[in-house]
Amino acid sequence: MKKGTVCFLITYFCLFTNHHLTAQTSMGNVFGRKLISLNGKWQVIIDPNDSGDRNGIGKDTKPKGKTDFLEYSFDEAPTLNVPGDFNSQLPELTYYESSVWYRRSFSYAKSDKRLFLHFGAVNYLADVYLNGEKPHCSSCKQPTP
Repeated sequence: MKKGTVCFLITYFCLFTNHHLTAQTSMGNVFGRKLISLNGKWQVIIDPNDSGDRNGIGKDTKPKGKTDFLEYSFDEAPTLNVPGDFNSQLPELTYYESSVWYRRSFSYAKSDKRLFLHFGAVNYLADVYLNGEKPHCSSCKQPTP
């Protein structure tokens, strides 16, 4: 078992869009499992134009040279509390109805066992990236929506 693996979890929450909507059953016995809580401060990028997928926010793209320009950075981003809604945490987001990208770094012990990410509540849609990659759905054998 490899200890101390650092993982970047980037979650893209999108409100009032209906693309990629799918039904999913809930995970059973969540609190009977070994848990790592990711509650707390998450870095956020506000994406009013829904351009984050095209611009590589989920992959946490970094500039490769001095002439590379990116219009976003989690490194200097504001933070929001999770669990919690973004509309009540920042005054400028009170009436905001578009995409927000969240990032949180955490460590875990890597093993041969399956790992599950459980979100207690997601408002409409969440695309999840682990270390810059969208994990594959183990039960459906295809990338998660």
